[in-house]
Amino acid sequence: MMADSHDLIETGIVNLDMILGGGLPAYSLNMLAGPPGIGKTILTQQILFSIARANPGLKVIYMSTLSEPLVKVLRFVRRFEFYDQEIFEKQVVYRDLGIELSRMPLNEVTAVILAAVEAEDAVLLVLDSFKAIRDLTADVTEFRRFCYELSINLASAQCTTLLVGEYEETNETWLEFAMADGIIFMGTQSAHGEEQRFLQVKKLRGQSPFVARFPFNISQQGIRVFSPSFAIRRREPVVEVEDRVMPTGIPGLDELLQGGIPTGRTVIVSGVSGTGKTTAALQFLVTGALRGERGMIFSFEESADRLRRIANSFGWDLNALEEQGLIRVVFVPQTDISLDRDLEQMSNQLEEFRPQRLIVDSFSVFLYRVEDAATQREKTYLLATLVQRLGAVGLLISDVPADQPGRVSRFGVEETVVDGTIVLSSEMVNLQRRRYLEIIKMRAANHVTGRHRMEISARGLQVFYAATPQADELAEPVPLPFGALAPLLGTNLYHGGAWLLRGDPGAGKTTLAGQFIAAGLAAGGSALLLSNDVPVFRARRALLRVGIDVDAALAAGRLRILDGFSDEIGSGDPEAFLYRLAAAVAVMPRPLRVVIDSLTPQEVTFDAKAFAWLIHRKNRRYRLPDVTLFDVMRRGSDHVSADADLLSAYDVVVDLMQADQPAPLAFIGGPRLIQVRKARAMVADYRPYPYELVDDRGLVIDTETYERMATR
Repeated sequence: MMADSHDLIETGIVNLDMILGGGLPAYSLNMLAGPPGIGKTILTQQILFSIARANPGLKVIYMSTLSEPLVKVLRFVRRFEFYDQEIFEKQVVYRDLGIELSRMPLNEVTAVILAAVEAEDAVLLVLDSFKAIRDLTADVTEFRRFCYELSINLASAQCTTLLVGEYEETNETWLEFAMADGIIFMGTQSAHGEEQRFLQVKKLRGQSPFVARFPFNISQQGIRVFSPSFAIRRREPVVEVEDRVMPTGIPGLDELLQGGIPTGRTVIVSGVSGTGKTTAALQFLVTGALRGERGMIFSFEESADRLRRIANSFGWDLNALEEQGLIRVVFVPQTDISLDRDLEQMSNQLEEFRPQRLIVDSFSVFLYRVEDAATQREKTYLLATLVQRLGAVGLLISDVPADQPGRVSRFGVEETVVDGTIVLSSEMVNLQRRRYLEIIKMRAANHVTGRHRMEISARGLQVFYAATPQADELAEPVPLPFGALAPLLGTNLYHGGAWLLRGDPGAGKTTLAGQFIAAGLAAGGSALLLSNDVPVFRARRALLRVGIDVDAALAAGRLRILDGFSDEIGSGDPEAFLYRLAAAVAVMPRPLRVVIDSLTPQEVTFDAKAFAWLIHRKNRRYRLPDVTLFDVMRRGSDHVSADADLLSAYDVVVDLMQADQPAPLAFIGGPRLIQVRKARAMVADYRPYPYELVDDRGLVIDTETYERMATR
């Protein structure tokens, strides 16, 4: 087969040739040592059939000695898938050397072995067990001569040899090891919390083998040596993989990430149990599949059926996407986890499927037996390297211990290796469980910092964040007609401000707010009413009383009425409230008037600091050239009186007062008074005026009050 002694014989065993540096050197003599039952005979049988199958016409020989009867070897080898009846005894030749060994001196046994090799013109010889020959020989000198002659004559016959024996590692100083060109040891070790078989190349003359211990397993396919780091190392990197971002499909999160996660990145998604990690992972996969991007999930907790059921609960047909070849689920039960085997499986499956999105759920379960931080770091790095070279995005799910919610990963080392870390958390607020998301790290990528509210809805995860709209500084101001307050503020009003209407109970706040809406609709604009105090049907009735054709406005899409206590808004949750209000505003035609009637539920629910934060955030967000905010609040609010700075969030402040006016106002007379308290950058009449609530007209200001007083 090989004329050049520098040629290598490939064993055909997965990863073994790579570990050997390409294969066994041609015409070399090699020791294959290890305790009984470790798999030495299986390995040699697999090598024999692999070489014969790959080289039709060439022959290999297996010779049994006095260790295991040949008939037993032949019986068990037929159980393996590598066995091939077509080449049995035609290319893979079996001989029993037991009789010769028991009757002949060793020099004659050498002649028998050489005769068999030359008769078959064999390229590979296996002697199993060679240690049985040593044990049979009392004369060390004779055994040394036997070993030497065997080595010289087999090399001359251009035959590569494997001498198999039940040796221990402490036997490596024996003479047969000294004369051998190669030494391969098979044994067992405790690693990652489990007992595993390993293979180690101790010596290989003329080669540069990898000398680490490599785990292997035995299955119906035979022996498979695991070497995930080498499998990953030989992958060709994808060039320019980080030129684009991949959207997660989670509303709000993509805005935080400025569009999504850059390709080629690996991100830890961590959190205690029940924070939505698996849901986020499935949402990420399904989003990609619907965009035509392949996704793969390696699950070490949930079976494929359970994952499909979880996905179905959110309306995602995982099974259909699998059938379309867009998603692949690989489930490995936690009890069956074998670190190196599963890493190599990941490497091979990723190479074959080439997904753009990868999930490992959970990565902490995958590493749960590993106590060594260096190993945890190494395995994390290997996975991140796979993702980078695929040009994909990988999410590694990490379970944080419930008694250590401040941690950002299970082991504390993963986040230093990966490109990003996203932490999901939850806490009890006012007897309600609130969920949060925070981007702790996203290497070399711009992102919004801070902790953000999120929820798990019927459609999956949703983060309560929307970027603040950017106003066009050169946009023409949009007029804001409001005839009801024209006597106090004039007619030169424009959109782009925030108004606050304060009043006593029954003073007509809702009526004036309705007039504000009516003026906008009459001018061709639109209005969004958030009814916090009364149900929607009562809010509709109030709008009818100020002359609005509610049904027509709703049908035209120019009016929308929302119940502040419905799930659609969630007024009791400031972050959810702002996010959902933003979503409602975004779909309304412009120019737009946004009326909140009233802020009393938020005022009594939140403390002064949280309430001020809500108002400032809301008003800053919607100071747009074609939007005006109109908030209604009870007069005498504890928050406003205690924190006058809150009023700085408003451009216009108007008070409605009942009959119990302060002494300076009593002389004006009338049961109700209206007064402008603040009007930023505009000319206003700050004097108090009496007003009336008139059917079909609403709030009507008595503009002649001061003229009458002057004539008295």
